[in-house]
Amino acid sequence: MQKVLEFKKRNFWSNKVDLDLLNEKITALNSQGWIVESLCSNTTILGFVISYTLLMKHE
Repeated sequence: MQKVLEFKKRNFWSNKVDLDLLNEKITALNSQGWIVESLCSNTTILGFVISYTLLMKHE
C-alpha cells in the first residue's frame, strides 16, 4: 500500500518548514512500518520551499 503525505508545518519563529518536526514525523511513521520512497520539495515561483511531499510505502 502507498500513501502521499504533504508536510507544511512551519517553525514558530521563522517562515521555513520545520525540518526537525518533519524528521520526527518520518521516524514515527517508520516505527509504524511506513518507508519513505520519495521526498520532493514544493517551492514558490521565487524558489522558497513551502512544503514537502512524501511518497510512503507500507511493508
